[in-house]
Amino acid sequence: MRLNAHPKAREHLALAKGWGGIVSFSAVAATSYAQGLPMTDVLLHALLAGIAGSFLAWGLTLVVWRHLALAQIE
Repeated sequence: MRLNAHPKAREHLALAKGWGGIVSFSAVAATSYAQGLPMTDVLLHALLAGIAGSFLAWGLTLVVWRHLALAQIE
């Protein structure tokens, strides 16, 4: 079964990617700014963390939905 054909899984995967990126970006930006880093470093660190957070959240959600989809089939 492909998860991109499952309507709820597709929606949750998109939400997880978005929120994972936003939360990671915000947390790292706030932490870097509080440490007194220059703004270019703050933005670079936050951008890289946002990308990594998006991939991490997407991957974790993908694992969860694979198990849920298999459980629904059975």
